[in-house]
Formats: sequence, C-alpha cells, structure tokens
Amino acid sequence: MEKSVAKCLRLMEVLSRSDEPRGVTELALEIDLTKNNIHRLLETLVAFGYVQQDERTRRYELTLKLWELGAAVLARRDIREAARPFMQELAEATQESIHLSLLEGDHVVYIDKIESDHPIRAYSRIGSRLPLYSVASGKAMLAWQAADAIQQTCRQVALHAKRSGVTVKAFRAELEVIRERGYSLTRGEWRAGVGGVSAPIRNSRGAVFAAIAVSCPVERLTGAAIREFAPQVVQAAEAISRQLGHRPTGQEAPAPKHGRLRR
Repeated sequence: MEKSVAKCLRLMEVLSRSDEPRGVTELALEIDLTKNNIHRLLETLVAFGYVQQDERTRRYELTLKLWELGAAVLARRDIREAARPFMQELAEATQESIHLSLLEGDHVVYIDKIESDHPIRAYSRIGSRLPLYSVASGKAMLAWQAADAIQQTCRQVALHAKRSGVTVKAFRAELEVIRERGYSLTRGEWRAGVGGVSAPIRNSRGAVFAAIAVSCPVERLTGAAIREFAPQVVQAAEAISRQLGHRPTGQEAPAPKHGRLRR
C-alpha cells in the first residue's frame, strides 16, 4: 500500500465528517501524524482542488470536487433519474421517508431521499455510509451477493455480536428469509427507534446493486404497516429495475401478495 496515498485518503475522510473547517494541529492529533506531515498533505490537496483554506482562520475544509467526481459516476448509472418517480409514488402511498441506496463494498451509501411530512421521522443524510448488516437496504442488497461478500459481512456481524445481540447464524438465516420473501426489515439495529422495509434493485444484467427503502420510527412500523409497505416497496424496486433494463428471469424472489402501490 502506498503510504502517502493512504494518508491523503484518511485525511479526506476526516474532513468529510467535519461540520466545520479544521486546523492543522487538531487534524494531526486525530489522525496521529505530525503537523508537518498534515501540512504537506493539505498543500497537495489544495493544489489539486480537493481542499480549500479559509484565509481568515487558516483552517481547512473539503471543496465540492469529490462530489463532482461522485456525481459523474452517478450520472453514468442514471439510477436517481430512473428511481425518482417511483420514490415519489412510494412516499405518497406510505407517508414515510424514502431512501435510495447504492452498494459500495461492504457499505450502504445513501444517494437520494424523500423526507416524510411527519414531525417525527427517520433522519438520514445523503452521502452517509453504513455497514450492510445494520440497515434494511444493506441487508436487501447483501442477500443476493456472492458467498464471499456475505462471509465478509458475517465477520463484521461476529465482531459486533455482543452489542447488537445478533449471531452470525441468525444473520445468515435472516438473509435466507429475505431471499424467500423479497424484502428486508430492520427494527432499531443501527439507530434505536428507527425501522425500515427495503427491496433490492437490479441492473440490466440482473445483478443487485441498489435498494429502495421506507424508513420510519419503529412505533409506526407495526405488523399492519409492514404488510402494507412490503409489497409497495417490492413493486417500486421492480419498476426501477425495469427502467434500468432488467428483465426478470423467473428466478427472483416473488413479490408479497398483499397491498398495492397507490397512484
């Protein structure tokens, strides 16, 4: 591994999670590098346009260049444009928050959302990255991945078993259920009080690479709500998949038989 590149990437990750510009000293302490090292890295990132310095405070923050690169990738995939009408329909039908996510390695990345009008609702931020095992959209995507990807996530589940109370055996069994019924559920596994229902989105080759989810407080995610939301989420995911060129082969998990996406 190229150490200088790794340090630059680590620095960019820290800056991306910062709510305000950061100084050289505090960055050095957080990343455990010398101030001279941090300063050289920042100068390089400034030269390439990824970081800018506030002339008044002398502190540093990321520019939008990373977003521009990510937006270029998203434009090639074209998923947000394809998904947006169906997200709107799902939001109107459920009256809850709707999230669109991509699979990135062993994480979920939120790329679009529609907020619920409820005063109490599920909070999220576009660009957030969460472990696959922790949210409904992650499990919806993971269930159809190759065995090595599932094994990698199971190792993470094992590491967090004491905190989450979920064993690897139970997690694998849950993935089997998700494949059988076509959607996933969460009830506060990652953030207490927040639940979700999610279904996978496929590309033109039939590979699962994204997911759409309904998110809401667990108090509203009752059995009746799940029976209503699940078929609507599956229907929306299938519609988006068709927009992206997917043609079902008959091997995918069947949609639930209850409910209908209202128009």
